[in-house]
Amino acid sequence: MKYNHIKLLTLFLLTGIFSIQRALAVSFDLVTPQNKVSIVYDKDECKLDSIIANLLAGDIKRVSGYQPVVYTDISKAKGNVIIIGSIGSKLIGSLGNKPLIANLKGKWECYSYKTLTNPFKNIKQALVIAGSDFRGTAYGVFEISSRIGVTPWYWWADAHPEQ
Repeated sequence: MKYNHIKLLTLFLLTGIFSIQRALAVSFDLVTPQNKVSIVYDKDECKLDSIIANLLAGDIKRVSGYQPVVYTDISKAKGNVIIIGSIGSKLIGSLGNKPLIANLKGKWECYSYKTLTNPFKNIKQALVIAGSDFRGTAYGVFEISSRIGVTPWYWWADAHPEQ
């Protein structure tokens, strides 16, 4: 596997929903020689969560060469993990992050990112992609794909991202 540009996948996340209230740069490594991210979603939620989790895994592979493992059981994940779900999911609710949920409650098609340190046993760092609803969750995931260099045009226009 090639690791020539893998470190470039460090995301700088901004808190807030579409409008930035305050900027907090937080490093979250997706793929490095030492750490490889995995993705978790709630299997009891909308089918769309499964689709977007697997699309994100494919997009990470497009830029890094590494295909993240996608889980539906948080206890199987370890290291750096991307947690995907709407604010109504049990998985997002289990994080106990009331401000994250409160900021999205009652909104349509909105999303928010939050990084958490040691949110569960065996999870060093988590990037939470929470949506106000199912579409909001999908929009948040697709924005991450865009930030790592994957355009939705790769499928329609054969526009492949650089590795």
